[in-house]
Amino acid sequence: MWPLPLFYIFGQGVNLFFLIFFISTFAAISLAVWLGQERGVPPVIVLDGCLIAIISGLAGTRLLSYLMNSVFPHMHQGYWSIAAIVPLVFFLWVFATLHPTTRRSPLEALDVYFPALALYGALARLGCFSAGCCHGKPAWGLPWAVVFNHPASSSIYRGVPVHPTQLYEAGGCLVILFLLMALRNKPALRGTLIWVYLSAYGLLRFCVEFYRGDVRPMIGLLSLNQVICVAFITIGTVMLARRFAFSDRGFATWELQS
Repeated sequence: MWPLPLFYIFGQGVNLFFLIFFISTFAAISLAVWLGQERGVPPVIVLDGCLIAIISGLAGTRLLSYLMNSVFPHMHQGYWSIAAIVPLVFFLWVFATLHPTTRRSPLEALDVYFPALALYGALARLGCFSAGCCHGKPAWGLPWAVVFNHPASSSIYRGVPVHPTQLYEAGGCLVILFLLMALRNKPALRGTLIWVYLSAYGLLRFCVEFYRGDVRPMIGLLSLNQVICVAFITIGTVMLARRFAFSDRGFATWELQS
């Protein structure tokens, strides 16, 4: 946990959070390009998609952050990272649908991005852990509880043992990554990794939210993030069911290729 700058570039401090952010982005792009080559998608097209994902994700995060900070001015002023997924998925789908190389099977082309997104999530949450943001609730007596006590930490519970929710999510994203990598070459599952990711990440984040300790807007008993997660789980599950549960051919293909 090191929230202070490690070095400076043109007078701008770069701490471990931003360093891990750039490493995570590079690792995710590298994995997407490798998966693209495996699928026969030219690297330039994958890189274009990655650029679209980064721009749309940052724009979505900043937009929701601005809206939330305007509606709830007394809340901690932060960025709503989960908001990046919605425009990211939408604009990647538009890109794959319109591009002449991938428009015949856009969902199969999108398969290369979601293991990469899971890898990014696993690594980026380590950056959150280093800064003390996205932390958990107080957890007195919990053997694996962590304490953020640096004055520059983003934690609102400095000096108090809390759930390491950043590590919970990082570990969960790693499991999702392994799952997607294992499923990517199943012919019956081509073009479904987007739905597997939305369902799995939605479930992961929904559960982790119960242990989060930072201040977030609530809708009844659920946080806003959990409501978004319910939408992810619903969309992912419905689309997977549409592909398999109502298709005898889908099940037959799965059995033959498993």
